[in-house]
Amino acid sequence: MRTEKALLVGAVSLVKHRFRGEGQIVLAVRDEIDAAMKRNGFLINAPFTTVSLIIRYADKDDMRTEIGKVNRENGVIPIAVQVNVGCLSAMDAAELQNAFRKLLIEVLCDLAANFDLPYAFLDAMRAESPPT
Repeated sequence: MRTEKALLVGAVSLVKHRFRGEGQIVLAVRDEIDAAMKRNGFLINAPFTTVSLIIRYADKDDMRTEIGKVNRENGVIPIAVQVNVGCLSAMDAAELQNAFRKLLIEVLCDLAANFDLPYAFLDAMRAESPPT
């Protein structure tokens, strides 16, 4: 399935929790970063056309980005990262937006390092983010 988006984001829960409202925040952050990826030619020389990120909500952080194999049929590379849902659910909307923004930037920096992709714009976005 081809998509116009450079970045797709989904989530799965590995632990039982009540965590509401993050969907809209994640989509807003995804749209911002997707536009920046396109503006800065992030995927021009990549062996894929779309990054599919799965955020795993768990009881602890594991910020090692898991990078899967590129699906040559649809041009998608799957990646995943695990975050502590307890920490996220304690945040207000602004803190949550900042946390997801930082998460997506870090994951894309890892991907850029693995595939020699441009990341200067990600560093600039990271520097613009307020500290958490």
